[in-house]
Amino acid sequence: MNPADDLAEVKEQIAELLETARQLVRGTSEENRAHAYWYAQIRCALDDDHGYLGGGSVTLQDSICALREGEGEPEGEGEEPEYIPARCA
Repeated sequence: MNPADDLAEVKEQIAELLETARQLVRGTSEENRAHAYWYAQIRCALDDDHGYLGGGSVTLQDSICALREGEGEPEGEGEEPEYIPARCA
């Protein structure tokens, strides 16, 4: 596997664990807070496939796409990385 595929697998695992965590607080006094705060922040950091307004400026999916498109190549020493939003299917 290559780094992009490995990262996509990690993203899927995070999404599955996040759903497990959400189910653990469902029906408890923490459900509303979880949905409004930590669940939303983690979910928005994964990709843009969520029901929240806005999202992360660079998601994990953006990094996966950049790696697949070759944009994730190492920068030269001392160079600032250029942010290029990458949206891929």
